[in-house]
Amino acid sequence: MPVRPAAISGSGSARPSEPEILDEEEFVSGVRTNTPFVEALTDEMVHHGGRSHRGDRGGGAALVPRSHREVRVVGAGGCRDASSTSVSGVVSKVSGMGRIVFDTATSINGWIADEDNSLAWLFAVENGETPDEGLFPTSAAVLVEGSTTYEWVLAEEDILAHPEKWQGFHGSRPTFVFTTRDLPVPVGADVRFVSGSVADALPAIRKAAGEADIWVVGGGDLAGQFLDAGALDEIALSVAPVALTGGAPLFPRRIESDRLRLVSATAVGQFARLVYEVRPAS
Repeated sequence: MPVRPAAISGSGSARPSEPEILDEEEFVSGVRTNTPFVEALTDEMVHHGGRSHRGDRGGGAALVPRSHREVRVVGAGGCRDASSTSVSGVVSKVSGMGRIVFDTATSINGWIADEDNSLAWLFAVENGETPDEGLFPTSAAVLVEGSTTYEWVLAEEDILAHPEKWQGFHGSRPTFVFTTRDLPVPVGADVRFVSGSVADALPAIRKAAGEADIWVVGGGDLAGQFLDAGALDEIALSVAPVALTGGAPLFPRRIESDRLRLVSATAVGQFARLVYEVRPAS
C-alpha cells in the first residue's frame, strides 16, 4: 500500500577449464553488441515468461554469450553464473527499458493492511505519515495499482472532492489501474484502466514509462501476477515495527530463496529497508 497521499545458447565449443569472470556492465555491453544473442534472449523471455533456463539450442545455456559456455557475472549481488542473471533485468538494460519494482510497506509478519483495510498502524510509526528519504522509489515514471489500492487512495483523503491531493502522491505520473469495474477518476489525474493479464497490459505500461522504472504500488496479488509473468525485477520492503493478526498479505505466492537475492538491508528511521533482486526460476 502507498504512503499517505498528502505527505543465448552456446555453439558446442569446448568448455573452458576456468569460468570467465565478467563485470555486469561488461556482460551487458557484450550482449548489446551481439544481435543474434539479443534476439535469442528476447525470444526466450517471450516464450518462457522471462525465465532463464537451460535450453536445447545447441546444447548450451540461455543467457550465455556464444563464445562462453561458462561465464560468471560480478555485480552488486556478488558473483553469479550468467545463466542465473535475470532475463527481464538484462533485456531491460540492453533495450533501455526501466525496471519493474514492487515497493511497499509491510508489518514484520507480512501484512500490508489490517483486517479493516486500514493503514493506521503504519501511520502511527514514527515518521510513518511523512516517510524518510529512501523509503519509497523516486525514479519511477509510471505507477501500477490494483483496484483495492486505487480505491483506498481515493477514499483516504477524499481525493474525488479534493483532486489537488492526487498530486501529493502520484504527481503527474501515469497510473495504470487493473480493474474490471468502472471507477471514478480525480479531475486532472492521468489514470489508465486496464483489464486482463499483466502480459497483455505490459506493452502499454512500458511504452508510458519509456526508459524509466515502473512502480507496482500494490496490492500483493498484483505484484505476484507480475512475478508470474516474468516481469518483476525487484522487491523493496519497508518493514514497520508492527505485528498484525491478519489483513492483506504482502505477497501471496510461494517464492523460495533461489528466486531472491538480497541487495541491501538498512535501517531507515524505525523501518528496516530490504531490497531484493528477483531472479528467474531455475
